[in-house]
Amino acid sequence: MKKLILSLTTLTIFSSALSFAEYSSLPTQEQSQKLVVHNRILAKVNDKTISVLDVMKKMDIYLNRYYPDLADSPAARHQYYTSQWKEVLSQMIDNELMMADAEKLELKVSDAEVRETVIDRFGPNIMSTLDKIGLTYEEARSMIHSELIVQKMTWYRIHSKALQNVNPQDIKIAYQEYVKKNPPQEKWQYQVLSIRTKEEKIGEELSKKAHARLDELHCPLADVVENIKGEVGDNPDVTITVSEEYNVDEKSLADSHKTALTQMVINSISAPVRQLSRFDQSVVYRIFHLKNHTKVNPPSFAQVADKLKDELLQKAVSKESETYITKIREKFGYDSKSMHENIPTDFQPFSLR
Repeated sequence: MKKLILSLTTLTIFSSALSFAEYSSLPTQEQSQKLVVHNRILAKVNDKTISVLDVMKKMDIYLNRYYPDLADSPAARHQYYTSQWKEVLSQMIDNELMMADAEKLELKVSDAEVRETVIDRFGPNIMSTLDKIGLTYEEARSMIHSELIVQKMTWYRIHSKALQNVNPQDIKIAYQEYVKKNPPQEKWQYQVLSIRTKEEKIGEELSKKAHARLDELHCPLADVVENIKGEVGDNPDVTITVSEEYNVDEKSLADSHKTALTQMVINSISAPVRQLSRFDQSVVYRIFHLKNHTKVNPPSFAQVADKLKDELLQKAVSKESETYITKIREKFGYDSKSMHENIPTDFQPFSLR
């Protein structure tokens, strides 16, 4: 359960799930290039101010934890900061609102929890790591304390409700939908001998001869074609052909072929089948050789139940997250507009020189 909760947490807007992979291919920049930070107050939440530097420190923690090889690249950091600072600011505001909500619940974390997480997050050489990203120990401790509170609130207000909203019946219904979208896959391997004549009766007689010889000699279709052609001679009114070997799934299988093949067993020859050509509606006699037919069923319920449950939980978490964030923003007087109304629309906190 703990593993599941941690997995779900990474999918909420409270996590640091900001993709930085696209920056990993940036070329090495000249060392003379410098990142300039235009600091100012961006928001005030619950008597706490959030500045550009606060947002940058939050992003630095993520950057140094997941992409330490790019932490010293001014160009990479600039691109990351520029594209993500508004999203990180929104997360920080929401986290402060959750902290305010937690105060009313008197939710607490122990010093031991904070200390253990600080060591886990920044490693055994804590002070050197913090110096590198410009954090004091007290700032790091405060960040971790807030993070742990937010995690507990996320569980209490979101994940616990999401888990209650997904029951075994929901998973069964999801499996039924899964089976509808992933029906059994059938594949057919076969050849077709086709006989076309201007006089239908001649075509019928030739197809019966061909079938009798196939039944007697158990030879490939192509051998019988040569035999029958020898009897017909150079008659321009008679066309006898053998198709290539088809390997097709059910979606690609022609209906006229499927009708014949579904009545056959593997490695058998069909009786002559009278059909109409889809090109000119002329009568064609066909003999089918079914070489193989495979059917792959969708995974069983037991095989995909955990995956379906996780998907349902992820959707439930997303829904509960949106509901909760909207609720606390309204409760404390914040919305998407007011969160950024004091920031000039053309404000760029970071630049390169």
